Amino acid sequence: SVYRVSSEFNIAEITVEFYFGSFYPLPDSLLVCSGTRLYRLSPTGELMWTSPELGIDGVIVSEVRDGLILGEGEWDPPGGWLPFQISLGTGS
Repeated sequence: SVYRVSSEFNIAEITVEFYFGSFYPLPDSLLVCSGTRLYRLSPTGELMWTSPELGIDGVIVSEVRDGLILGEGEWDPPGGWLPFQISLGTGS
C-alpha cells in the first residue's frame, strides 16, 4: 500500500498490485510504480487511474512528455525490460 498523509493528518491509502516500486512526482499529480502497473494520484491522494499491466517484476518511468508516460516494464526477469508508452490523461 501507499499512504498519503496531509498536513491535517488525513490519510489516504492506495493498495498497489504486487509491490511498491517508486514514485514519479509531477506538478499536478503523483505517479506510483508497482511491480506490474502505474497508478496516478491527485494532490489529495485520490486514485485518478490505474494502468493496464506494464510488466511482471518492475515498472520504471523514464519521462513524461507531450501527454505521454514513457518507461519500461520488466517482463522476463532478470533484465528482460520492454519499453511502453501510455496516456498521462487516461493511463491507457
